[in-house]
Amino acid sequence: MALGGAFCAAAAALPAGAGTTPEQSLHVAATGLGAERIKTVPISRRSGAKKRVAMSLPPRKVGPIRAGDSVWAGGEVEVSVTCLEPMPKCVGRIYRFSPHVKAQLVLATGPRATRAKNTAPISGASRLRCSQELPHRNHHCVLALDGTRPVGDRSKVPCDRCYVNLVLDAYHDKARRGNVIVVGSDSDRGIAQDKGTLNAGVFAPGPPSRLEPLVTTKPSTRRIPVATQGGSGGERRVVLSRRVNELRAGEQLMVDLRIRVGTRHLGYGALLQSQLVLSEKAGSIKRSGVSARIDAQHGVITAQNGFNCTRGKSGHTSPCLVRKLGVVRVSRDARAKPLRGEGPFVPLFVNLVMQSKAEYGGHRHRRGDVAKVARSGSLAVTRYGPEYRP
Repeated sequence: MALGGAFCAAAAALPAGAGTTPEQSLHVAATGLGAERIKTVPISRRSGAKKRVAMSLPPRKVGPIRAGDSVWAGGEVEVSVTCLEPMPKCVGRIYRFSPHVKAQLVLATGPRATRAKNTAPISGASRLRCSQELPHRNHHCVLALDGTRPVGDRSKVPCDRCYVNLVLDAYHDKARRGNVIVVGSDSDRGIAQDKGTLNAGVFAPGPPSRLEPLVTTKPSTRRIPVATQGGSGGERRVVLSRRVNELRAGEQLMVDLRIRVGTRHLGYGALLQSQLVLSEKAGSIKRSGVSARIDAQHGVITAQNGFNCTRGKSGHTSPCLVRKLGVVRVSRDARAKPLRGEGPFVPLFVNLVMQSKAEYGGHRHRRGDVAKVARSGSLAVTRYGPEYRP
């Protein structure tokens, strides 16, 4: 079964039988929604010339990092290319080329630090070319990435109290002054954000313990209705769901999702939007009740974001990979009356919620059109008990 994620890979490298020990702790942190620090990133003519920090976790959230620890980080960010023709919602100077976009997670000395002397990589670079080329235009693109860094020697880490930064870099050899990518999406009401999240976990000492994740591979539906072009979005459906029983205060969850969705059969490009939520029911898109009361993020595991999945070559070509990463810090027992700590335990569900809408070439949309979910995917929930809390 495909688990994915650097924290799973690092855990699997440990010898058989390794697991919970009193000597190890884990502290996870998340930005939650509203994580974007900037609205645009300039497009330079060469890679690395105008890097910017899109999201940052401060030291007070990340916690202390000492020699021998391991730092995991994971995040998602949505970016958008600007207009192809003049209109009120355009951001920056219009361009028709398809910029290269690169993201990387780093330990850093400050919330704006991007230079090598002030950072240490946690992950490799995730990169794509966000297409402007009709009819296979992405417009919106999502980069999701994670990684783990062992801290073997403090001299190789540039900070005592470290930030975790998600750094963006946009470039193309035809770029001119005023060309930018949007962090989030451009709309008639301006730049819309709340479309990215950044997470971190410090294992003290490292590497991460070997724990068997709870995994679901079979989708609960293989059909996502596609709404008409120009609408507000299609019907939201739960595509994958994983039950988690008897969640207790002090537990920490790491969630890693991978699934592919096909749109090539539609004859047009389709916007795919996705979000991970904690819910009381396997088929529910809601974050109410017990699920909203047991953690500080009120059932939000990741932001809702999306990209245009195209039939032709682009940054997201059908069948398109949907990748999502999130963490949950459980502050109360998942009981019927969580605020009082009373009643029986209530099972909760980590749900992948998706929706779709016709985009470029969308005049070909027909009633009943659906995006097709692959027969198998992977929703993995790694559960660290209260004994891991520092």
